[in-house]
Amino acid sequence: MNDAARRQTGMIDMESNTTLVQCYPAHEAVPAGQGPFPPVIVVHDRFGLNAHVKGIANRLANAGFYALAPAFYAMPTSVADVAPDFMRPAGPVHFDYGDETSADEQAGLLSDERAETILQQAIDYTAFRSASREGPCGVLGFSMGARLAFLAA
Repeated sequence: MNDAARRQTGMIDMESNTTLVQCYPAHEAVPAGQGPFPPVIVVHDRFGLNAHVKGIANRLANAGFYALAPAFYAMPTSVADVAPDFMRPAGPVHFDYGDETSADEQAGLLSDERAETILQQAIDYTAFRSASREGPCGVLGFSMGARLAFLAA
């Protein structure tokens, strides 16, 4: 399939239904045609939400899946004045593949608690999207993301 098989792609804010109203950025890829489509969460590796990971989400949309790739290193937005420290990471959203030291340092700052919070929000977000089919949600991860996908299971 080609890019015409996608209805839309791009960065969105995943808004939760919590009192903190945390919005985490994510790349969303929606197939063209009549939905709803089976959902897949794409979990990036230690290099973050880069063009390669967005491309994988787009390829999944081309194959007929609703794909959502959260940015685990990004700063969430919130209407609350105070949020727990684990929800406030510092640093860029992604790294070049040659910058292994910085990628490793940022990956080391990502706690399992924070990752699980973002994954749960991504799963909850897909449940309320009209383009996403009800029921189970697939989680696909790479390297560090494979471990996080395992935790999500």
